[in-house]
Amino acid sequence: MVGLVDHLAAFRDSHGVLVEGAESPDWISLDPHWSSSWRFKELRAFWASAPHSFPDDLHTWVVDERKDGLTSLKAKGPFVLAWSGGVGPCVVQAVMEVGSDPDYVNGPLLELFVHCVADALTQRSSQLEKLELFHRVQIVVRCEMDPQTLPVLNDEEATKRRASLPLLTRLRLAFSASEKAVFAVEVNLSRLCSGLNSAADAKFETECAIELAIGLSQLLGLICDEDVLESLSGTAKRPPRFTLRSTERPFDVPDHASPNLPEAGQFKIARKELAVVFKQQGVAAPARYELEPAKLIMNSARDAMRKELHATISQFDRRQLLQICIAQHDELTTKYHFEVMRLKLSLSHQVSFDRSSRLAEAYEKYTSMARNYRYLLECCASSPEQGDVRPTAPEVVQLIARIDWLSVLYGASDTLHNGIDVGGIELNDSFVPTVFFSEDRDSKEHQYLQDVASAKLGIGLSEIDEVNSDQDSARNWAQLDDAFISDLGFSLTHPRNGNSPPVIAR
Repeated sequence: MVGLVDHLAAFRDSHGVLVEGAESPDWISLDPHWSSSWRFKELRAFWASAPHSFPDDLHTWVVDERKDGLTSLKAKGPFVLAWSGGVGPCVVQAVMEVGSDPDYVNGPLLELFVHCVADALTQRSSQLEKLELFHRVQIVVRCEMDPQTLPVLNDEEATKRRASLPLLTRLRLAFSASEKAVFAVEVNLSRLCSGLNSAADAKFETECAIELAIGLSQLLGLICDEDVLESLSGTAKRPPRFTLRSTERPFDVPDHASPNLPEAGQFKIARKELAVVFKQQGVAAPARYELEPAKLIMNSARDAMRKELHATISQFDRRQLLQICIAQHDELTTKYHFEVMRLKLSLSHQVSFDRSSRLAEAYEKYTSMARNYRYLLECCASSPEQGDVRPTAPEVVQLIARIDWLSVLYGASDTLHNGIDVGGIELNDSFVPTVFFSEDRDSKEHQYLQDVASAKLGIGLSEIDEVNSDQDSARNWAQLDDAFISDLGFSLTHPRNGNSPPVIAR
């Protein structure tokens, strides 16, 4: 009764690791209902986020629902991006085709416009739904950049002249039916930059909504109600939801970083290897160990796993492995710094997500994965032995997954050793480990990360609690320097050029 779809469902649901523990059965039975259950779960998740209609009437899209009534769509076939919103019962979608040769300079601006259009119309749904234009079931606007009005790098005057031209050009009707209309338009990206550059209100977003409503209605032979247009003009004083801001790069790196990180399959393989280690240690299973017995078991497995891990690392070519580690650590750092920068810049306008939660998630992911790559780098650099095996990206990612589980054992052992929390480890009948702590530990860690993120963004801070230093108020530095030199052999401060105030050594 088991078919190919059941095999696929088993593979996808188990992340490619059907046997998760140290016990390897010689006979495995697959549920004949697995395919139905898996397909139902996947389809339920897809349609829970999907819009009522798709731009090309096909369902081959990757869907990412947002909390502000918008849905991000990415086509599985051609490289096409879309944002979907709604005006009353009408589904409104803005689409852009990236193509095989993306424009990395102007492409992000067009993507910003596509997002802005869908959001501007959706946020003004109560006014726009009165127009006859939006009495259809679906409206699709295909957006392209106008090559005659692109921003000119390092020439503000030329960009200003182009920004004075209309926002939408070559607006045309591609398809029209009683329930659906498809339009195509070219966008003045110079005007986009001018309108969103450090925007203080929603004037540009209102302009997008009004120009689209008027232009699309004219193509269909419809008339826009003046009362509706006046009502739309009143929304220009709203706080902005889109702005363009610039900041200096702290270092010279690519705009998009995509570090190689373990996925669920790699983590399960690493956990399976750890289960084998527990079995080799002669630990009884299934069982639950707490406090000191748990610490002894974890320390023993940790040492054995570390020994095997270091032996595996020593087989690779040191120079090549170091290059991979440095590159991946740089990509992790770049991605995290860009996320922090983006969230700080977003403080000037409205967003549809919680900034502190987003930064806390990015911070937790960065600190753990960067720590793992640093461990691999330091282990490789300090190993007395080195092999000649050329490391591949999948092999390095699997090493990172194993290091992550090793870090879990180190952290759990230290927590128990220092009495930070009550916890232990639980092994099932296949020696698969589960590290546990007190019930409220996850919520406390989440709250801590939230507080750290809020502090980084300056949210909820009080000026009276800010720690500042006034160098002119430090009148006893000479005495402090003498005391440091006498007791520690070095001074607290050191002078800079001329009579500049001293700088605290770090």
